[in-house]
Amino acid sequence: MRAGAESARSSLDVAVSRARFDNGDRIPNAVERVASAGLTLLDRAAFSGGLRVRYLGEAPLIEDNSARSDATTIFNAQLSYQATPAITLRTEVFNLFDANDNDITYFYMSLLQGEPASGVDDFHIHPVEPRSVRLGIRWRL
Repeated sequence: MRAGAESARSSLDVAVSRARFDNGDRIPNAVERVASAGLTLLDRAAFSGGLRVRYLGEAPLIEDNSARSDATTIFNAQLSYQATPAITLRTEVFNLFDANDNDITYFYMSLLQGEPASGVDDFHIHPVEPRSVRLGIRWRL
């Protein structure tokens, strides 16, 4: 490790909200609690790594709060190796624990073939991406 170099870094961001319309109704998809935290270890015998967590709390999906989304928690990790002063190898793992959560949830009426002509109120989701790995190399000229 270089003299005077930083060996670890951490971060934490938290937000809490109480979003309402003027009449007191909830604002659809206004997430009430959000947090992001991370820990990064630097210059450990040519290795560096980090772990980050992202939390999105529940949210009302319609104004009367009778339909709500579930909370989502995702962990991501990365590891780097300084092979030479000019070459760095990097591995990143997204959704480290392969969480089966939703990135976004909506609640609205839809009409599919075979359903009543009046439609059906239902949850519509976009799931988080499954665990994935990205490999990279950086070459400084």
